[in-house]
Amino acid sequence: MKVLRVLFCFLLVFSLFPTWSVSADSEEKFDMVTVTLSDLKDVQNIHLNETYLTTLNGEEVTLNSGSYSLSTNNGIVEVYNEDNSLVANGEQLKIEPETYSFDHTITIGNNSYLGSISTQDGVLVNNLPLEHYLYGVVPAEIGEGSLEEAFRTQAIAARTFAYANSTGLDNTVSSLVYRGYDPMSHPNSIQAVNDTAGEVLVSYPTDKSGGLARKLLEPTCYDYPAVRAIYISCLRVGCLDSSGVASWVG
Repeated sequence: MKVLRVLFCFLLVFSLFPTWSVSADSEEKFDMVTVTLSDLKDVQNIHLNETYLTTLNGEEVTLNSGSYSLSTNNGIVEVYNEDNSLVANGEQLKIEPETYSFDHTITIGNNSYLGSISTQDGVLVNNLPLEHYLYGVVPAEIGEGSLEEAFRTQAIAARTFAYANSTGLDNTVSSLVYRGYDPMSHPNSIQAVNDTAGEVLVSYPTDKSGGLARKLLEPTCYDYPAVRAIYISCLRVGCLDSSGVASWVG
């Protein structure tokens, strides 16, 4: 995994760069990401905490807290409640929180997810703010027993990777391992994401030395095409283009 491979080298230089932080407490402030969770056929049950919105025969309906089962019938995704009554359906079904909050989670198997879930071409995806996505990435990649600066480093590296690969994220080692939202088990990881909110690594093509800088992306300026994901591999600086191909400049 690229992020883990470079993590400890990055620790050597992390303290050289200034720190900024912004709040990560709402859906509206940050870019949204879509993360592939699994094939739809592998998901049979979900549990909703709080109230969610979806559709039944094209009309918006409310789903209350509780457990639901999913099935597919002639290309139509169907959702049934515990009484086995059809409560939602659609070819491309979306289940989203009535109000975005940390109390609204969707549990699938052993993991709970913030934001919404959608069915797209036979797979189940999770849609949520990028910063909140990192809450489930950092502890999965590094473990909760690491040092404080290691958490912060992992958060910045993972955020940089996510921006460079925003259209191809899944929850496996081929992307970034992602296991949802668990604030009770992962307080250190969540704090590190909040402390470094909006920070990525960038390089500047005119800098022949391949110099590095940590860059804070302002909440209103996330469409920033000049940003390229930078990773440190010991003494080399690499730039990942939008397709994830590395070119070494140092």
